[in-house]
Amino acid sequence: MWAIAIPKPGRVGYELLKFSTPDIALPDTTLDSLWSCAKEYYGITALTAVTGVGGIPISKLTLGHGVWLGAGKKTNLISHYGLKFFPMAKLPPATIAQMAKSTFGTIRIFGIVGRASPYVALGLAVYDVVSIGLCAYKEKNGR
Repeated sequence: MWAIAIPKPGRVGYELLKFSTPDIALPDTTLDSLWSCAKEYYGITALTAVTGVGGIPISKLTLGHGVWLGAGKKTNLISHYGLKFFPMAKLPPATIAQMAKSTFGTIRIFGIVGRASPYVALGLAVYDVVSIGLCAYKEKNGR
Protein backbone atom coordinates (compact mmCIF):
# COMPACT_ATOMS: atom_id res chain seq x y z
CA MET A 1 0.00 0.00 0.00
CA TRP A 2 1.18 3.53 -0.72
CA ALA A 3 -0.26 7.01 -0.20
CA ILE A 4 -0.10 10.50 -1.71
CA ALA A 5 -0.58 13.75 0.18
CA ILE A 6 -2.50 16.34 -1.91
CA PRO A 7 -2.85 19.94 -0.68
CA LYS A 8 -6.43 21.12 -0.23
CA PRO A 9 -7.30 23.94 -2.62
CA GLY A 10 -7.77 27.29 -0.82
CA ARG A 11 -7.22 25.81 2.67
CA VAL A 12 -4.38 24.94 4.95
CA GLY A 13 -3.64 21.24 5.23
CA TYR A 14 -3.64 18.27 2.95
CA GLU A 15 -5.74 15.32 1.99
CA LEU A 16 -4.25 11.81 2.18
CA LEU A 17 -5.09 9.41 -0.64
CA LYS A 18 -4.32 5.74 0.00
CA PHE A 19 -3.76 3.25 -2.80
CA SER A 20 -3.51 -0.51 -2.59
CA THR A 21 -2.57 -3.16 -5.11
CA PRO A 22 -5.26 -5.75 -5.85
CA ASP A 23 -4.41 -9.33 -4.97
CA ILE A 24 -5.99 -10.75 -8.13
CA ALA A 25 -3.81 -12.94 -10.32
CA LEU A 26 -4.71 -12.59 -13.98
CA PRO A 27 -4.21 -15.72 -16.05
CA ASP A 28 -1.85 -15.13 -18.95
CA THR A 29 -3.51 -17.47 -21.40
CA THR A 30 -2.32 -15.54 -24.46
CA LEU A 31 1.36 -15.99 -23.63
CA ASP A 32 0.80 -19.65 -22.73
CA SER A 33 -1.05 -20.21 -26.02
CA LEU A 34 1.68 -18.47 -28.04
CA TRP A 35 4.41 -20.47 -26.31
CA SER A 36 2.72 -23.84 -26.83
CA CYS A 37 1.98 -23.03 -30.48
CA ALA A 38 5.57 -21.86 -31.07
CA LYS A 39 6.96 -25.07 -29.55
CA GLU A 40 4.60 -27.16 -31.67
CA TYR A 41 5.30 -25.15 -34.82
CA TYR A 42 9.09 -25.08 -34.64
CA GLY A 43 9.21 -28.82 -34.10
CA ILE A 44 8.14 -29.04 -37.75
CA THR A 45 10.26 -26.44 -39.57
CA ALA A 46 13.81 -25.24 -39.14
CA LEU A 47 14.02 -23.74 -42.63
CA THR A 48 13.71 -20.17 -41.33
CA ALA A 49 16.69 -20.57 -39.01
CA VAL A 50 18.87 -22.21 -41.67
CA THR A 51 18.00 -19.56 -44.25
CA GLY A 52 18.52 -16.76 -41.74
CA VAL A 53 21.93 -18.01 -40.60
CA GLY A 54 23.03 -18.68 -44.18
CA GLY A 55 22.16 -15.13 -45.17
CA ILE A 56 24.09 -13.28 -42.45
CA PRO A 57 26.61 -10.90 -44.06
CA ILE A 58 30.25 -11.73 -43.30
CA SER A 59 33.36 -9.83 -44.38
CA LYS A 60 34.90 -11.26 -47.56
CA LEU A 61 38.39 -10.70 -46.13
CA THR A 62 37.54 -12.89 -43.13
CA LEU A 63 36.59 -15.74 -45.48
CA GLY A 64 39.66 -15.23 -47.65
CA HIS A 65 37.99 -13.66 -50.70
CA GLY A 66 39.32 -10.64 -52.49
CA VAL A 67 37.25 -7.48 -52.77
CA TRP A 68 37.14 -6.35 -56.40
CA LEU A 69 36.61 -2.78 -57.49
CA GLY A 70 32.90 -1.97 -57.37
CA ALA A 71 32.03 -5.16 -55.43
CA GLY A 72 30.57 -5.30 -51.95
CA LYS A 73 32.77 -5.96 -48.93
CA LYS A 74 30.47 -8.64 -47.51
CA THR A 75 29.23 -12.06 -48.54
CA ASN A 76 27.22 -14.79 -46.83
CA LEU A 77 27.78 -18.46 -46.06
CA ILE A 78 25.51 -19.71 -48.84
CA SER A 79 27.46 -17.83 -51.48
CA HIS A 80 30.81 -18.71 -49.86
CA TYR A 81 30.23 -22.46 -49.73
CA GLY A 82 28.61 -22.45 -53.17
CA LEU A 83 31.72 -20.80 -54.61
CA LYS A 84 33.99 -23.15 -52.67
CA PHE A 85 32.33 -26.46 -53.64
CA PHE A 86 30.57 -25.56 -56.91
CA PRO A 87 32.64 -22.75 -58.51
CA MET A 88 31.36 -23.35 -62.03
CA ALA A 89 27.64 -23.73 -61.18
CA LYS A 90 26.19 -21.01 -63.39
CA LEU A 91 22.94 -20.43 -65.21
CA PRO A 92 23.01 -21.31 -68.90
CA PRO A 93 23.25 -18.28 -71.20
CA ALA A 94 19.61 -17.53 -71.90
CA THR A 95 16.97 -14.99 -71.01
CA ILE A 96 16.83 -16.21 -67.40
CA ALA A 97 20.59 -15.62 -67.00
CA GLN A 98 20.19 -12.07 -68.29
CA MET A 99 17.32 -11.46 -65.84
CA ALA A 100 19.38 -12.89 -62.97
CA LYS A 101 22.38 -10.74 -63.92
CA SER A 102 20.27 -7.58 -63.99
CA THR A 103 18.39 -8.43 -60.77
CA PHE A 104 21.08 -10.03 -58.59
CA GLY A 105 24.29 -8.94 -60.33
CA THR A 106 25.53 -12.49 -60.94
CA ILE A 107 24.71 -15.62 -62.89
CA ARG A 108 26.28 -18.00 -60.33
CA ILE A 109 23.51 -20.17 -58.89
CA PHE A 110 24.73 -19.99 -55.28
CA GLY A 111 25.41 -16.26 -55.63
CA ILE A 112 21.76 -15.77 -56.61
CA VAL A 113 20.56 -18.00 -53.76
CA GLY A 114 22.84 -16.19 -51.28
CA ARG A 115 21.65 -12.76 -52.37
CA ALA A 116 17.99 -13.79 -52.26
CA SER A 117 18.22 -15.59 -48.89
CA PRO A 118 17.59 -12.54 -46.62
CA TYR A 119 14.33 -11.88 -48.46
CA VAL A 120 13.33 -15.53 -48.30
CA ALA A 121 14.17 -15.61 -44.56
CA LEU A 122 12.05 -12.50 -43.99
CA GLY A 123 9.13 -14.06 -45.86
CA LEU A 124 9.44 -17.29 -43.88
CA ALA A 125 9.61 -15.35 -40.61
CA VAL A 126 6.41 -13.46 -41.47
CA TYR A 127 4.73 -16.76 -42.36
CA ASP A 128 5.90 -18.26 -39.04
CA VAL A 129 4.59 -15.33 -37.00
CA VAL A 130 1.20 -15.43 -38.73
CA SER A 131 0.94 -19.22 -38.35
CA ILE A 132 1.80 -19.12 -34.64
CA GLY A 133 -0.62 -16.22 -34.08
CA LEU A 134 -3.46 -18.08 -35.82
CA CYS A 135 -2.70 -21.21 -33.80
CA ALA A 136 -2.81 -19.24 -30.54
CA TYR A 137 -6.04 -17.52 -31.59
CA LYS A 138 -7.69 -20.84 -32.40
CA GLU A 139 -6.44 -22.40 -29.15
CA LYS A 140 -7.70 -19.49 -27.05
CA ASN A 141 -11.11 -19.36 -28.73
CA GLY A 142 -11.59 -23.13 -28.79
CA ARG A 143 -11.72 -23.57 -32.56
